[in-house]
Amino acid sequence: MSENTEPAPGAGLAPAVRRHWRIPSSLGWIALLAVLGMKFVVCQSAEIDCATAVKESNDAIIVIACQKEYLNTGNPQAGGWLAEAQYRSNNPAVASAVADGLLVSSARGIALRVLGKIANAEGRYELAEANLRRAQAVHLAEGDYHDLARDDQALISIQGNQYHYADALRSVDDCVQHAHAAHETLIEAYCHEAAVYPLAQRGATEIAEHELQLAERLLDERPNHDRELAWFEYEYASALRESPPPPLQPKYYTAQIAAFRKALQLAERSQQLTLVVGIDLSLAYSLIHAGALAEAAHYLDEADINDHTDVKHNDRLRLRAELALSRGDLATTRKICDELYGNPDFDDTIDQIEITLIAARAALAGGDLVSAEAWARRGIAEAHKIPAEQRDAELRAWTLSNYHEPYEMLFSVLARAGKLDEAVQAFDQWQGHMMFDALIRPEPPASFDLRQLAARIDSMHQSSPSLARNPMLSTEPGDVQIAQIRATELVALLVANGDLWRIASGAGQLEIRDLGPLGSAAEPDHQVAADCSEDSTTRDLHQLIEHFAAAPTNPTCASKLGELVLPDAVAHVSEVPLRVVLDAPLVDMPFAALRHAGTPLVKLRPIVRVPRLFEVGCVARARRPAPPVIVADADGN
Repeated sequence: MSENTEPAPGAGLAPAVRRHWRIPSSLGWIALLAVLGMKFVVCQSAEIDCATAVKESNDAIIVIACQKEYLNTGNPQAGGWLAEAQYRSNNPAVASAVADGLLVSSARGIALRVLGKIANAEGRYELAEANLRRAQAVHLAEGDYHDLARDDQALISIQGNQYHYADALRSVDDCVQHAHAAHETLIEAYCHEAAVYPLAQRGATEIAEHELQLAERLLDERPNHDRELAWFEYEYASALRESPPPPLQPKYYTAQIAAFRKALQLAERSQQLTLVVGIDLSLAYSLIHAGALAEAAHYLDEADINDHTDVKHNDRLRLRAELALSRGDLATTRKICDELYGNPDFDDTIDQIEITLIAARAALAGGDLVSAEAWARRGIAEAHKIPAEQRDAELRAWTLSNYHEPYEMLFSVLARAGKLDEAVQAFDQWQGHMMFDALIRPEPPASFDLRQLAARIDSMHQSSPSLARNPMLSTEPGDVQIAQIRATELVALLVANGDLWRIASGAGQLEIRDLGPLGSAAEPDHQVAADCSEDSTTRDLHQLIEHFAAAPTNPTCASKLGELVLPDAVAHVSEVPLRVVLDAPLVDMPFAALRHAGTPLVKLRPIVRVPRLFEVGCVARARRPAPPVIVADADGN
């Protein structure tokens, strides 16, 4: 491994072999290959010195060459290179021993960096960051921008592990400047790439793409950069996947699938097996959700073959459950979910939430509403493990999406079971989380300034605890509120599990109706005309909604959608305002322009938008506006 950069994420965890190769079955062959490899390494290392090995060779040769020089001469620089090579070779004890001996030498900065990396790997993040800060101070005093940039790289990793995304973005900015000053093109490229993950976690995918483009532009100046480019493309594709899928956009998975395919081609060409396995799994996930089940099964089979050490066993098993569910194999789905839920080796909160959702969908598909409700409530219990203080770890775009999905599932189950009051409560809790989600997402800055975005994240982080405790966001409706909702004329539209639902109430009555699917994840095979003149609309419901939103004054679009979503009980002339609650995917719908029997709803009665069902009683009664007075210059004089 060259001294110029850190190894790619996951590098060294598995041998770099071609994707379809198999491990030799004879131990004798393995032993012979090992002996021949060691002879080659020893012979090659005997011919070069430590500095040359660092610039031109891999870690095995660096260890032999630098260890020889360090033992013979005591050169601290050789010791520093040796410590780093030992760390990269997965020998932390040796690396730590060498680094400890360099703390009072001229290589003190490198030693501190190595000790910081070791502490980071052990999960001792405060010590890791303290060591890296000391290393930075040493290298800054020496004016050594090359090592400063490498300190920044290590610090970004530590801050990412602590979910301190604002600090990580500032470190990325420092890293880029220091690497540029040192004329280290490869490190500068890695610095830009390091910004992709924290940016994706904050939902700033546009800025993440910009940083990746800068990294790839720098890589274009270097020959044979497939290895680095493969990781960069993988990170970008993963960044796209971090943004929760918008329900009204069926082509959501197209871009990420294309990016994962490109990353896979590069990873295979550069023989990175660990990365190939990760991309196989990512492609399987995206293809399952895009409805391409045969392709998804192919990549999942490839992951089974390539993950010969079973490092990704549980991830592969979870995807098997999703694939089985998509194929309608409910028995296999239930078996895998039972195996994974509560598994101490599969204890990440988000993973557990996903398992509960898969199991709930399987139970719902099988008509077992009792089990479906139980699994949905388990998902909510998992979500409640996230602290109320809402640390950065819980403010990820993907985490926020997963947090409200169990409520979405619970609403669907309760509504189908006829438990209308409980379904309303689940929907209201879900909307509270969605409001919190919307309020704490920092809007991306107009420019691609990382420090400006970091400042916005800091501001959001400071306000999130108080927002989490705000009654409008966190209060759950009780029996009194449910009675008030039943007595209020209202309409709520929401998207749950791919279907459009309507809640309608008034005069003590409550109705919840599934209005039909918005459409499949695959590209639709039928296009609704922009003027909504087609007779069939429900199978292209998302297109009908989009056409109406784009042209709300088109009477055909407004009438067709109004006929579907407006109940007769509320579409009448009245001075009493109609309360309207719209789920996040539908928040821009011009509801007042919907037509009933050809008449715009706004002509029939006042309309008041409220953020949650719980808030319907807190909205002041709207009054009819005074008759309009039109002032015009008819003659133009």
